Amino acid sequence: MMWPKPTLPGIAALVVVIAVTALASSCSSPSWTLESDSGASRTGLFTLASGQNNPGALVSDGTSVYWVNEGSPPDYTDGSVVKVLVEGGQPVTLAAAQQGPAALAVDARSVYWVAGGSTHGAVLKTSLDGGKVSTLASGQSSPRGIVVDASSVYWTNQYDGVYADDDTCKGATGSPVDLRGTFLGGTVMKVALNGGTPTTLANEQCAPTGIAVDATRVYWTNEDYCGVSTITPACPDQPLGSAGNPDTPNAGNTVMSVPLDGGAVITVASNQGGPLPIGLNGATVCWTSPDDLAVLAAPVGGGEPVTLASNQFYPWGVAVDATNAYWVTLGKTSDDGTVMTAPLDGSASPVALAAGQSASYVAVDGKGVYWTNQSTTVSGGTVMKLTPK
Repeated sequence: MMWPKPTLPGIAALVVVIAVTALASSCSSPSWTLESDSGASRTGLFTLASGQNNPGALVSDGTSVYWVNEGSPPDYTDGSVVKVLVEGGQPVTLAAAQQGPAALAVDARSVYWVAGGSTHGAVLKTSLDGGKVSTLASGQSSPRGIVVDASSVYWTNQYDGVYADDDTCKGATGSPVDLRGTFLGGTVMKVALNGGTPTTLANEQCAPTGIAVDATRVYWTNEDYCGVSTITPACPDQPLGSAGNPDTPNAGNTVMSVPLDGGAVITVASNQGGPLPIGLNGATVCWTSPDDLAVLAAPVGGGEPVTLASNQFYPWGVAVDATNAYWVTLGKTSDDGTVMTAPLDGSASPVALAAGQSASYVAVDGKGVYWTNQSTTVSGGTVMKLTPK
């Protein structure tokens, strides 16, 4: 199960980090609806950018909002990385002609993103003002999530590798086995901010997607269920722990973590419904579970998850601040999605911040909540801001 590009419409059964059918949006001229919050009237709903081509994941550094335009089907070779000031203004394209950029992260100097497909994915960066695009890692397999700290960039690959056309191995009977195009397990990776040799922090994961980091550990969601406790080696003659001969369980539908330098992987939460994006704040990790129509949170060290919201129609992107979780629901049609919030401790019911959306991803900072709205038209997407939170 891959993380489909949320091209909204007929969502039959989708989801967040998602277990779903690809969405197609049909909202070219949406009618925005503000929702009240505990009796307070919200009037600060703004369009920060329009005319965007399939806008997806976004982040804010408090000064600017950055997002990826995933581009046009079928090849998604016209994707881009774009920013605009949080107060609005003219959007600036930082990188053009990107193939299906899926997620991005920023620090004080650069913006980082993952792009590309199953055999030629890459981790890339450019300065906050654009310019030269540098490749930090190439040859990645369907990279989906990315996050950055003071020294490294971390990302998820939904697959451990795709064998080339001429790859064979010795099967259990000793006969050659043709492995061309075979997908095996997913990985959690890291590389230095300036590039170098990537390090594998965890392998044999089941479609890892969302990713977050704190001072000591990396956290991610495995959105799929592999249906087996261990993977049968495709290449018994290969070393244990290799893509062809994994030696660890392939855990799916879980929230996991590992130390920043690798080591023992722990399960934060299991038996989730296709967990997708992930948010992190101090001692709490939060995620959306589209298959279960829920938003959940749990202690970073593991424990019984708290359901922050249930009966959400396909919750997708999620973000957190000091006290609250924010998420978007895709809705039953392309223009009845919502932007929602609830306390991270589950102490209050969820509140709708905006309705009539075709949103897929959300970000938050001290100045507001931001999200991307998709469209069925090539340049019909928008980036929205709601203030106050």
